[in-house]
Amino acid sequence: MGWADLKGWTRDVAGAAAVGLFVGVIGPFGSYSNGSPGVRVAYWVVVMALGVLIYGTALRLAHRLARIWRLPAWAGFLAAAVVAAAPMAGVCVLMAGQVWPFLTLSPLTWYLECLVMGLPLAAGYELLLRRDARRAKARGEPPRRFGREVICLQMEDHYVRVHTALGSELILMRLSDAVSRTGREGLQVHRSWWVARDAVTGLVRDGRNLRLKLLNGLEVPVARRAVIRLKDLDLDLG
Repeated sequence: MGWADLKGWTRDVAGAAAVGLFVGVIGPFGSYSNGSPGVRVAYWVVVMALGVLIYGTALRLAHRLARIWRLPAWAGFLAAAVVAAAPMAGVCVLMAGQVWPFLTLSPLTWYLECLVMGLPLAAGYELLLRRDARRAKARGEPPRRFGREVICLQMEDHYVRVHTALGSELILMRLSDAVSRTGREGLQVHRSWWVARDAVTGLVRDGRNLRLKLLNGLEVPVARRAVIRLKDLDLDLG
């Protein structure tokens, strides 16, 4: 975890604690009448702070899996919210059992309450993550969470899609500038594609057309004028 990531998590937990303070004053789901205001507020502050850690981790993981499995972003978000509600319910059961031992709610009721509470909060957190991603793209920063092992680069209008073993993401940058940041040996095989040399696993022939098969399963088109450059790289393509 880098310094920027640590700052982000600190901001998120602090924001969640502030929300917990507000929620504690309101006392949703009958908690208003459970006991003293101080205990109620403390309960919700801790629950919200732990919740942002649980939901934040689930949403980040869902983003990665959605890219790998080529699922729409909304599917990853919904799956994260539904799954994260389970451990969140477990946290609530343990904490509420300590401060309000007279509560007799069923596990399903706890789960549904966490789901109802968690969906809008997860939606807000999702928007926050997307805002941070847009800011990173506007600065031309490659996504840090993908690491440096770039497999290939793909032009999409004014953006470059960075492909790695963990997925892909768009950055606002020229292809030539993105290539210079990879720090890897490779070749621009098409006006819209650059590939890392050690990411090539094979050559696919389709009549007169050639495509390079890469480590992540992508097949990248090779322009005719780039064929001779493939030979210059002395690639073992079989």
